[in-house]
Amino acid sequence: MSMPTVEDILTWPPPNYDNPQDPLNPFIYGVEGALLAVMTMFIAGRFISRTMLVKNALGVDDWVMLLAYIICAAMTSCHLYAPQIGIGRHLYDVPLTNLPAIGKLTLVTMALFGPACALTKISICLTYLRLFPSQTNKYINWGCIGIMIGWGISTCLVMVFQCIPMNSTWDVFTPMSEKNCVDTKIFFMITAGINSVTDCLIYLYPANYLWRVQMSRRQRISLISCFSLGVVVTIAGGCRIWVMGRFFSSWDQTYWGALICIVLAIEVNLGVVFSCLPALRPLMVRMFPRAWGTSLVKSNTNNYGQKSSTLVSSRGFRSIGNDPESIHIQKDVELTVSTKPYEGYSSKEDNREGSEEWVFRSDVVR
Repeated sequence: MSMPTVEDILTWPPPNYDNPQDPLNPFIYGVEGALLAVMTMFIAGRFISRTMLVKNALGVDDWVMLLAYIICAAMTSCHLYAPQIGIGRHLYDVPLTNLPAIGKLTLVTMALFGPACALTKISICLTYLRLFPSQTNKYINWGCIGIMIGWGISTCLVMVFQCIPMNSTWDVFTPMSEKNCVDTKIFFMITAGINSVTDCLIYLYPANYLWRVQMSRRQRISLISCFSLGVVVTIAGGCRIWVMGRFFSSWDQTYWGALICIVLAIEVNLGVVFSCLPALRPLMVRMFPRAWGTSLVKSNTNNYGQKSSTLVSSRGFRSIGNDPESIHIQKDVELTVSTKPYEGYSSKEDNREGSEEWVFRSDVVR
């Protein structure tokens, strides 16, 4: 990190602690407060969908996502407190006595970042394990889970123990040349790069599976978008790398540090929000049945003969009881996969290599 030179200090205006120049406080409160509220609504909607609308749908992935939400909320709450001690101000408008507190708060938020991102992506991989039953998928997703566990733990530990002893991390009055610290610039850049790459791989992974679902092109694109929309967080990751470059090259670290906090919040909070989208379909169907109902549901007496099934297949319509008309569009709510053939269904009807049977769960509490 760059320290201000004597020439820099001589160009500073007089400090104004009561009315600082161009503070980022409104931006921090507006962006991070809104993100926290949206993330809370999505995680609540996920649990409502999985507990009240779909029977027996709650899984390990939901609890892991809840833990990710708690860590993300804690990190965002730290960011919302940060303007109180000077983050978001130019360095010349920050009292020197506040600098140790800023260093401690920064350490906490950076330590929470790794576990928040890792748990979000672990939850996504656990969801894929529920949806895609192939052996190859299991190897890939368990491998990704192992990588994210290692990445999350190592990132957190390096953040906490980046300097030995730990109190030298927030001792801003000691020159970096006299501290025993890791090269934080290189570490942060490598960490951000790995995080962005894994974002792309994990969020885009189901596209290949979903493209082979037997439904219209428009429906497949919609389904892929629902699962893969989280890839846009890589844009926030790219912005964070650029902001960190400015942070390490500038002496105005309290100002650029606030921008890093904002981008971090966008990255982790939107990661949780987009990861909850597929699980929110039951709630959206209940609230907006015409907009979110699936066109797969139609009267078709030529189904595969499963008289008591509660599933809707991408190849046909499953009825509840003996009435092929008894499932309504509002009940077709959640994507899942069945590896067991239905009665009267011949694998010869499906010419896809390595095909799997894609269905939509419709066991909704009435």
